[in-house]
Amino acid sequence: MAKGKKSESLKIEGKIFGKWIDAVSIIDKLVDAARADVFRGLKYLVVEKINTACGNDEALSSYDTEIYEAYMRLIDAYRRVVEIYLDAERPVTSLPVKEIWDGIYEVLMSRLMAISEKDSFANPVQAEKKEIVSRIIVAAAEQIDSITKQISDSCAENEGFAIRQKLLAMEEIGFEDVRDICAKIADDAKSRSARDFYGTYISAVKLALVNLNDLSERQNVSYYNELLKEEQDLLRQIVVVQVMALEKANSEGLATRAEADVLEEALNVLREAHQRESGEVDRIERLFNESAARNRENMGKVVMDVESEEDFVASFDEITPFGKDLPTIFETMRQSFVKAQTAFLGATADFVKARLKMYSDKLVLHAIYHNKKAASILMMMSSDIAQCLGGILEFYNENSEHLDNCDEKDIVKGVAETISIKIESLNEAVETFDKDTTELFGAFLQREITMVPEAADLFLAYIIENLLPLGKEEKSGAKIVKRLAETALEQKGFDEHKKNLGKVLAKTTKRLEKRMLAFKRDSLFYELSTFEEIMYYSVSRLRESEDGCLLGFVAEIDGQYKRTGDILAKYGVEKIVPAAHDAFNPKENEVLMAEESEGFKKGEIIKTVNSGYRQGEVIIMRANVIAAR
Repeated sequence: MAKGKKSESLKIEGKIFGKWIDAVSIIDKLVDAARADVFRGLKYLVVEKINTACGNDEALSSYDTEIYEAYMRLIDAYRRVVEIYLDAERPVTSLPVKEIWDGIYEVLMSRLMAISEKDSFANPVQAEKKEIVSRIIVAAAEQIDSITKQISDSCAENEGFAIRQKLLAMEEIGFEDVRDICAKIADDAKSRSARDFYGTYISAVKLALVNLNDLSERQNVSYYNELLKEEQDLLRQIVVVQVMALEKANSEGLATRAEADVLEEALNVLREAHQRESGEVDRIERLFNESAARNRENMGKVVMDVESEEDFVASFDEITPFGKDLPTIFETMRQSFVKAQTAFLGATADFVKARLKMYSDKLVLHAIYHNKKAASILMMMSSDIAQCLGGILEFYNENSEHLDNCDEKDIVKGVAETISIKIESLNEAVETFDKDTTELFGAFLQREITMVPEAADLFLAYIIENLLPLGKEEKSGAKIVKRLAETALEQKGFDEHKKNLGKVLAKTTKRLEKRMLAFKRDSLFYELSTFEEIMYYSVSRLRESEDGCLLGFVAEIDGQYKRTGDILAKYGVEKIVPAAHDAFNPKENEVLMAEESEGFKKGEIIKTVNSGYRQGEVIIMRANVIAAR
């Protein structure tokens, strides 16, 4: 490798100074690139084979994630019972019924408090499974890289010199010669690596089978399997002991009719959870034991169909260096080899474009990153708000049989339909916003690409001007070129280019800021504002109902409304909610209605109907208020 780097340095020096081209460095580059291209293709092929084998769910554990899902269903049942207990509108106060009810709550609440943060997000069993496969593939890829390096180092010292001698003896290199050399390089790389690569493939598959199927060694699988059984035992005890006590208390008339309804609702949740999950726990336990036994039986063996070494090596035939690009690569090499003088301009021009593009891209990508981040945060905030509204619809759908037949069914249906429309409108607005911003950034990048050549000539002229006085006795040409590239952009001639680039960046940023402001005002906060109107005009009419399910629907709306406020605060959005008797502020408030009211002075706010919204110093939407006249 040290020799290859030296050759590369000589090649650059020869091109930049325009005095000579070292044909050896060009040939070495072709040989090294051909070999690297073959190994890159082989590595991709082997990794894909490992990934395919590890993804065969019929041979690997496929049911283990059900353990966590069953556990979370029990936890969800606990939450539902706790929510029933905490419903202040339906208290249980009669003794000894309350003592039993409190005991159930304390037990279930203690289990909920013990849940770790990871239990609230992605399936940790599935994540553990993916991490095992990913780790095995990464290790296999690293082993392939190590094998490749050893082979490449050995090849560089052996056949590279012979190939250079053959090509240097010719007056002109023919395409057939280069194609034959590349084919020889490919065949050599395949033959040298085939056995080791196959060994890596088999080892990775074996390791995947052992690690994935040996569930007793899988930390999260074992943890949730034991936890599931514990929760099932706990639930069985509650059903057998405390639930029976509650039923006895109900039968003896120790609870009121309303309390009995509350308790019966909770009992149904616990009974259903126990009945549903008992069979599931037994099934999972049986599969768990069967998998452990099967893994012990097959430990150290390949327990699934894998390719034979013969078939494995045969699949290497499709890997060839450069593929359809070989003619182009050959022509580039031939021109460099035959026409040393023209290579100077070509190499220097390529170097200049890369440096200039690197400078421009750094500024562009920095601006795009921050702008995209701002747009992404806005879409995440919108998504979070949509999820809140979706939570209301979920409650409605789960209880639609009752809600659609209650006395206030028309109001309830109207609320549900309006919220559904809001979710659809918000999602459509997010989709449109995402498309608009994506097109904005794409168009900006396209414009920036066309700007690069405008400054390239100046950059190239500066480098050539400073290189021409230097003679061939100069031995640090590469360092000089690097220094010139670093100082070129500091020259006065690039001021206009920098200004133009800065203007485009500022213009793009301004357009995005306007688009984001319009989206907030016309879509996101508009939907939130009209959601408050629903609460003001419709939901308020449901609060006096004695229907428990209907009050639950109201509680869900209130809870999700509070959650929207928390989400806004999380993203730095402040609600504008003027209090009664506050003075009217035209910058923050908009009069929806003016009326006379005892105790209020002219211009004082009587009531806020719709909140306004502020983000930093920007007033996005004014609050709608009723003011005194």
